[in-house]
Amino acid sequence: MTDLRDSIATVPPWAYFLGTAVLTTLLAAQLTALLQPDPSLRAVFATGAAFGVLFAAAMTAVLVLMRRREQARIGHLSRGQLIDVTRALRTGEPAADPGLDTATLAQARHRRDQLHVARRRNPWLYGALAALGVLNAVLNDAPGWYLETALFLVLIVLTFVSTPRALARLDALETAVQARSPAA
Repeated sequence: MTDLRDSIATVPPWAYFLGTAVLTTLLAAQLTALLQPDPSLRAVFATGAAFGVLFAAAMTAVLVLMRRREQARIGHLSRGQLIDVTRALRTGEPAADPGLDTATLAQARHRRDQLHVARRRNPWLYGALAALGVLNAVLNDAPGWYLETALFLVLIVLTFVSTPRALARLDALETAVQARSPAA
C-alpha cells in the first residue's frame, strides 16, 4: 500500500507545479490582502497569481534537477521501485526486491552526506535566525518575534535529535542490505 509520503516523493513534476502554484497563490493573495491598506480584489489576485506561478516554477525546476541527479546516481527506476527505495530509506528496512539493493545503498550514501552537512550547518543557520528574531523583537518592541526565536531554537534541538536517529536508521538499512547481498 502506498503511503502519502511515498506518493509525494514520486509525484510527477506537473502535479507538483499545480499543487505548489495553487497553495502559494492562495497564501500570497492572503498575505497581500493583510499587508496592503485597502487593497483591490484585482491587485490581491494578480499579486497572488504572479508570486504563486513564479514560486511554483522555481520549485518545480529544483525538483526536476534533483530527480535528474537521482536518476544519474541510481539509474532509471519505475515509480513502484522508487517508492520501495524511498520507503526503505525512511523505515530503515531493505526493499523486498534484492535487485534494488544497489540503488538503495547509493541513495543511503547520498542521504548520509546530506545529513552530515545538515548536522554541521543547520544549527548555525537556525541560531543566526533566532538571534535576528531577538534583535527584531528588542529593536521594534514587538514581542511576537520571540515566537520566531522559539521556533528556531526548537529547530536546533530537532536537528540534534533527529539527525542521529536518521543516521542510525541508515546504518541499520546498509547493514541489512549488505548482509542480504554482500556484493552490493
